[in-house]
Amino acid sequence: MKNIRIISVIFFCLTSCSGNTSKERELFGKVKIGMTVSEVVKILGTPDDTTYSVVDSSEFCFYFFTKNKSGLRSSLPDVCFDKNKIVTSVDYGE
Repeated sequence: MKNIRIISVIFFCLTSCSGNTSKERELFGKVKIGMTVSEVVKILGTPDDTTYSVVDSSEFCFYFFTKNKSGLRSSLPDVCFDKNKIVTSVDYGE
């Protein structure tokens, strides 16, 4: 019985602990490849964090909805841009 509880807690954390909400998912769904930085910021607001490519520092990713969330960076919602500041990928982080 104890093992079932532990497995249940792990499953709950894997599926729920990211804290992403349906409103966040809805907003992220509006972001499309080819959009500009200003279009993304208009939809999602100011990013919580920015990272730059180690290969080409003109390429970067914005991270959104990260406050009060734990987890690997790869599990956080992000939008990445090329050197022309055009969206190249959108990942809701699930």
